Amino acid sequence: MSLIIRENIPLAPLTTFRVGGPARYFAEVGSREDLKEASAWAIEKQCPVFIFGGGSNVLVSDEGFLGLVIRPNFLGKEIVREDGESVRIRLGSGEVWDEMVAWTVENNWWGIENLSHIPGRVGGLAVQNVGAYGQEASQVVDSVEAWDIQDQKVRIFQKEECLFRYRQSIFNVEEKGTYVIISIVLKLSKIASPKLDYPDLKKCLESNVSPSIGDIRRCIISIRDAKFPFPREAQNGNAGSFFKNLVLTQDLYSILESSVAKNIPLALPKLQEIKKKFPDQTGIKIPTAFLIDICGLKGASVGGAKINEKQPLVILNYTGKAMAKDILALADQVIATLHEKTGMRVEREVEWVGATSNRATNPPRSPFDKGEEDVVTPSLVKGRIGVGFVARGLNLPYNQKLKILARENRKNSTPSESKMWNDVLRRRQCKGHTFLRQKPMGRFILDFYCSELLLGIEIDGNYHTDQEIKENDEERSELLKEFGIQVIRYTNEEVLENIEGVREDLGKRVGEREQ
Repeated sequence: MSLIIRENIPLAPLTTFRVGGPARYFAEVGSREDLKEASAWAIEKQCPVFIFGGGSNVLVSDEGFLGLVIRPNFLGKEIVREDGESVRIRLGSGEVWDEMVAWTVENNWWGIENLSHIPGRVGGLAVQNVGAYGQEASQVVDSVEAWDIQDQKVRIFQKEECLFRYRQSIFNVEEKGTYVIISIVLKLSKIASPKLDYPDLKKCLESNVSPSIGDIRRCIISIRDAKFPFPREAQNGNAGSFFKNLVLTQDLYSILESSVAKNIPLALPKLQEIKKKFPDQTGIKIPTAFLIDICGLKGASVGGAKINEKQPLVILNYTGKAMAKDILALADQVIATLHEKTGMRVEREVEWVGATSNRATNPPRSPFDKGEEDVVTPSLVKGRIGVGFVARGLNLPYNQKLKILARENRKNSTPSESKMWNDVLRRRQCKGHTFLRQKPMGRFILDFYCSELLLGIEIDGNYHTDQEIKENDEERSELLKEFGIQVIRYTNEEVLENIEGVREDLGKRVGEREQ
C-alpha cells in the first residue's frame, strides 16, 4: 500500500477557525489510485469518512473526528474549450479558490469575479454551491468530476445532476459523504457581464461608470476585508458566514413581519425595505445578519467566541483560544434568540465535524455518541462507509443498493407522497426545516427525513394490513428509535383527504422535536 495513512493528526491548524481536535486517521490524496486505496481501507476497517477540503467552512469538535479524514489535493488548471463568447476551464479540486479567481480575472473571463477573496479550495465551490454578491457556483459550473467512494470509480456530474440550490448540492445533502470532488469545469463568459446589484458593490463603484473586471475584484476584496476578517491566524479566525440567509415563502415572510412588529417594532420599516432590496427568484431573501442585528446580538460572546460587530453573520475565534464548544454555544444562543423574537429558525452554514459529547450547547446529539470517551460507530450495513457527523443532525450509513432504489422511488412517488411533499414539506414549508424525500437510513428507506430534527415521516407505514410489511415497519421504527430518530406515520387517506389536519399535527410534532 503506497498511500500513507497517518494517525492523530491535529485538524485545528488546517481550519480557518483554528479550533478543534485531531483526526484519528488522516490521508492526503492526489491521484485516483490514492482515492482507491483510501476507500478500500475505510471499507475494510468499517471506518467513518469525512472529506476535508480547505477547512474554511467547517467547525471541528474539541474531541476531533474518530474516523478517516481524506484531504483531496488534486491540482492543475487548463482550458478545455473556448470560442469567441465563452471559455470552459478545468480546475483541480485542491487548488486555492481565490488564486483561481485571480487567474480568470487576469484573462478577462467573467462569471466568478464577485466570488473573490473567499477562503477555501475549488472543491468546496460545488459542494456548498458557494455564492456572494449576486454570483454563485450554479451559474457557472458546467460539470463535476467526482470519485464514488463505495463503487470506487469516477463519475461525471452534469450541472443539472448536481441539484444546486441555496448553499446546497447533491454532494452535501442527497449523497453526502459519497463522493470526493476531483475537478470542476466552469463555463465563463468572454463578454463583459458585471453583476452590480448589491448595495455595497454599487456604493464602491458609484464613481466608476464602466468598471473593469479587475475594478470589481478589487472592490469585492475591500468590501470583504471591511466586514469579514480574512482568517490568516488563530485570533479572529472564522469560517466566513456561520449562518445561512433566509429565503422565505410569502407565508413565512408574513410570520416574520408579524413577529418583528410585535417584538421589535422599530425594525419593521427596515425589514419592509429589505424585502424589496434583495430580490430572489425562489422566494423573499432576508439577510440573517439583519435579524441578528435587530435582536441585539452584535458583539455577543461566549468564552473565546464572539459575534463580529461589523458583519454579525460571522462568529470569530476572538481571542485565538476559543473552543468549539464556545462557538457552538454562541451559535445556539443566536438561533434561539432569533426564533423567539422573529419566529424564524436559521440554519448553520458551517459544517460540524466529529463526534459530539452530550452537552446541551452542542449540535443535535448523534445517537452514535453515548457520552463516553470513546465513541464507536456501529456497522449497520457491512461494507458501507459511515457518513460524517454534521451540524444539522444524523445521517446513518446505508447500503449502496438502497440509493438506486430511493432514486426510483422519487421518480415514481405515490399521489399521497407527492401531495405531502408539495403541500407540506417542500422548500422548508414546515417551520423552516429541510426534509429529504426517500432517504436511505441503515437497511431502510424513509419516505421523508429531517436530519436536524432526527424526524422521519412514513405514509401508510404502520397501517399496512399485510402482517409481514407491518412487522418490517415496526422493526424499522424500533431500530431508528435506538438512534433517537422518531418516525411519524400518516395514512394515504389522511394526506389526500385532510392535508390541513396533517399539516397541523406535523407542526405540533415538529415543535416537540425542536424543544
